[in-house]
Amino acid sequence: MLRFFQSRGYQKFKIKRRSKDIDTEEIFLDALEHRKDKGAYTMETALSQRIFQLTFGLFLVLIVFFFLYSFNLQVFSYEEYSAKAESNKYLSKQINAQRGIIYDRSMNQLAFNAQQFDLIYYVDETLREKEIREVARILEIPFYELMENISQKESGTLLVARGIEKEKAIILKTKEKELSSFELITKNTREYLDGNNFSHILGYVSGDTFNGEAGIERQYNEYLKEDPGVLYIERDALGRKIEEEIIESPKSGNNLVLNIDFDLQKKVSEYLDEVVSGYNASGGAVIAMNPQTGEVLSLASNPSFDSNIFSKNLTTAQFNQIVSSPNVSFYNRAIAGEYSFASTIKPMIGVAALEENIITPDQSIYCDEKIELSDGTFKSDWKFHGWTDLKKAIAESSNVFFYHLGGGYKNFIGLGIEKIEKYLQYFGLGKLSQIDLPGEKKGLIPNPTWKSQLNG
Repeated sequence: MLRFFQSRGYQKFKIKRRSKDIDTEEIFLDALEHRKDKGAYTMETALSQRIFQLTFGLFLVLIVFFFLYSFNLQVFSYEEYSAKAESNKYLSKQINAQRGIIYDRSMNQLAFNAQQFDLIYYVDETLREKEIREVARILEIPFYELMENISQKESGTLLVARGIEKEKAIILKTKEKELSSFELITKNTREYLDGNNFSHILGYVSGDTFNGEAGIERQYNEYLKEDPGVLYIERDALGRKIEEEIIESPKSGNNLVLNIDFDLQKKVSEYLDEVVSGYNASGGAVIAMNPQTGEVLSLASNPSFDSNIFSKNLTTAQFNQIVSSPNVSFYNRAIAGEYSFASTIKPMIGVAALEENIITPDQSIYCDEKIELSDGTFKSDWKFHGWTDLKKAIAESSNVFFYHLGGGYKNFIGLGIEKIEKYLQYFGLGKLSQIDLPGEKKGLIPNPTWKSQLNG
């Protein structure tokens, strides 16, 4: 055959190859390359029918699962998820209003409105870790602790921090666009010009509800109370604000002017404190009134408390420590203290004796230093008075004189228990004075029934 090609002149078409000597190391390299590329010359084997069926079946199951899940979301759970989406899209925000201001009779401002910065988080389906981490850094609180608190809340808002320092509040305010899931809100707090000396008059408001809890703040809470407004906000899927509208406008509370005189109240409170300390007494009370009008110009009770402490973020332990202090008392002795009448009823007994014709204005009674009672005991006077009429008896506060008028002595017939009770009731004793402060007690007029119940 070869000769045939040679004889036919096809020799000129033969490919000429160049020859070259092969080094020993190239032989080994060629062997390595052969092993490396061995897989390239291997024929692919077709998948078995069983593996193909299993793969197809799994793929079919996944398609059916996603179809059913999608069907459930769109049909059975549509209303639930639609409501969630709607609640995440729209939210309402409170617009603060101002509580009414309290003034004294000279228009000195006694109660002020201040501001407190709180931070809230709008809870939705997405936990925005980047924002949460940044807030934790600014507030200097553990990130994972904040993350856990937020993750436990399913919907609505979560109070993240209360009473934030002004410097941190400014930082949060400058980053409000970056921290769209959070909002820095301004909350009203109450401050008082002289929290100690006016505490039993003004009282205080709750730090949470901003409602009056004691004193004038409680008595006139509805009059002083503000009516917050409502702001309606629409957000996009990323929580960014799209539009807002005021649904209800805020309304401030009414201002209140008291009959109390600031300067007089301050002096009376300071004087009462000196007297209580000087006598090492457990407490005391003073009320100064205008006898012509009945206006209360000063009302002090000792010990007192500082109304301003309730504007702070007190823990339960701190609050308990304050209220358990012997120098702090929420008990208003001026209106709730039930004490013996002592010499305060002597003028009333004198009026009753005149009304019952037991004595005349000029009639005198001999008043020794003591008087012997029917049971053989003696009641002493604070000094010897001698012959005494009603004016002198009131001026010198003679005990023996009014013992005569009240219970009688020897041949002198006095008022007796029943008439004393009747006339004391005429003067309003044993009844509420209707002072516009909460917690008033009406007191007690002793009588035979009370005494028998007391002794069993």
